[in-house]
Amino acid sequence: MDDLLLKILPGIFVAIFSSWLSAQWALRKFYSEKWWDRRERAYAEIVNALYDLVRYFSVHKEDYGHGTGYSIDKESELYQNYEKSYWALKKATDIGSFYISTKAQATLTELRERERLDFENNPPWDVYEQEFKYHQDSLNKFIAIAKSDLRENKA
Repeated sequence: MDDLLLKILPGIFVAIFSSWLSAQWALRKFYSEKWWDRRERAYAEIVNALYDLVRYFSVHKEDYGHGTGYSIDKESELYQNYEKSYWALKKATDIGSFYISTKAQATLTELRERERLDFENNPPWDVYEQEFKYHQDSLNKFIAIAKSDLRENKA
């Protein structure tokens, strides 16, 4: 009986230990993938917000006091997207460092803290032109950073 127990006990111990290790590895992999999905979603939301802002400024920078040429419904949609994107970008700038890299965070902070033209002393098309350029440059930088960051952290 003792002989049988000595032969079976090590096998049982190895099976339990390897099962425990496998479970730990699977959980770690699960959480890592979940974290990566969250990062990817955060980057995608910020890119979409920047894109909507660029689109809004692109339309308005061509308006030299004669209207944008779009219907009232389309202009309303553009403005609603602008507002939603503005607040999404503001939120991402404030709390984005939880999911995005420090370089990406710095790009958003730089965009927010830049010097701006004001509507009182400048024609609106100049203000929109400057906003368009800043947001377009930030979008291009942010996409490059996001690609690099997500490619590095995929593994």
